[in-house]
Amino acid sequence: EVNKLLDLLSRDPAAGLRYAIPLDEAGSTRGERTGRFRLRDRGTNFSLFGKRPHRSGGVSSLPSDDFLRLRARYELTAQELEEGRDHERAAYVRLRLLKDASAAAATLRRGRLFERAAEVYLRHLRDESAAAQCYELGRVYDRAIPLYEKLQRWEKAGDLHTLAGNPDAARRAYDHQYEREARAHNYLRAAILSRDKLRDLPQAQRTLLRGWEENRDARNCLRLYLANIPDDETAWEELRRIGRKGLTEDNDTAFLSVLRDEFERQVGRRAEVRDFAYEVLADLIPTGRVSAHELLAFNPGDARLRADAVRYELGRTDRGR
Repeated sequence: EVNKLLDLLSRDPAAGLRYAIPLDEAGSTRGERTGRFRLRDRGTNFSLFGKRPHRSGGVSSLPSDDFLRLRARYELTAQELEEGRDHERAAYVRLRLLKDASAAAATLRRGRLFERAAEVYLRHLRDESAAAQCYELGRVYDRAIPLYEKLQRWEKAGDLHTLAGNPDAARRAYDHQYEREARAHNYLRAAILSRDKLRDLPQAQRTLLRGWEENRDARNCLRLYLANIPDDETAWEELRRIGRKGLTEDNDTAFLSVLRDEFERQVGRRAEVRDFAYEVLADLIPTGRVSAHELLAFNPGDARLRADAVRYELGRTDRGR
């Protein structure tokens, strides 16, 4: 009987599935009263979630070889169905016959049957994150949003509220995400969210200054703070103000790095940037926390300065012995 089923599945998978029996990991099949498997038409209901007609009864165990041959045939049938772009029936084989929910969900995703895939993730895998993603891909936003909110992925929920035309709900979700990032001291991410999603540039700038002052990704916070100022003159004056407010051992090297960026970016103001960098380096180089070679970043192509920096560093090394 198993050979008949294998042959039928090979010749006509659609017809063969009418007689197919589910397998479990122990190598047994449910739905037969006796220990002997017999071909029986189980109908054409190939639903992923419904029930196929079957007789009540015990468990019919298959010999190990038959079980392995049947499983291999099911796997090949699922592959053939998917290659024929019948992704839903291929997923049925993987979910209901092979008992492989992960493979079934992946099959449905490849077939762009995202809502069906989401149901498999929820019912069989308890994977709310993957289900939310599938609902999103399928544009079933009213099902995706509650899942993202449950997972506290507020920015994603806000994005979907925006796509669904609910700006007030989107703002509330973005506010949740902003507060979450700020509480975790992720000031750079919080500022980007405030600027790009909440459209609140003043809040973004305050957040970036907080990141700078608390030395939380200080260099990138200060760089973005300056980049958000459209006028170069204003940005330069603000950088000077921050530098003269008082640098510490926690942020002075980060500040120097930002000065290097400004030296490259503001070509017409290089002399001013260089002079300010010298003030910072005058305090840093004697401490040994930065090398005299840092001077070269503000004097590209100055061979004499390069030689002086090398001699200085060699002399400092000798003095430290």
